Amino acid sequence: MIAILVESKNGYMAKGPNDNMSWTPVLDKQIFQLLTTFNNVCICSKHTYTLLPQKMLSDPAREFIVAERVGSKSLPALNIVYPNACLIGGPEFLKSAYNLSVIDTIIISTTKTPIEPNERYKNPFNGNLPNPITTINFGELTVKMYKTQHGKEK
Repeated sequence: MIAILVESKNGYMAKGPNDNMSWTPVLDKQIFQLLTTFNNVCICSKHTYTLLPQKMLSDPAREFIVAERVGSKSLPALNIVYPNACLIGGPEFLKSAYNLSVIDTIIISTTKTPIEPNERYKNPFNGNLPNPITTINFGELTVKMYKTQHGKEK
């Protein structure tokens, strides 16, 4: 699975529990749309699902699945059915997915803007990933792609 996230310049993923991500540049939203439309299945937490705009949820090019802790919608079960799905959500959700070994690729977009620090929303991968396999600097946004130790050997 592919984890997609955006972080502020100082390493935070959100301003608070109801953040609408207005602090991220338009380019981030375009990259997010491209990635989630290409892979088309997006798996998220219940909380993230409630924050997504209706326009995004009703987009016929994407399917959103709310993950559950156990059963057929648990992250390990969904990873079997949708190994190329995009994982979207907050630090706790993404760290849980990482700990369950279902993430093989992490794509992190970093803005040039810092936001107010809140440890609850700190990027859980900061300092814990190998060197990125690619880095693209778009000026207002830098995108890095990482392969995790859970990734399949090619």
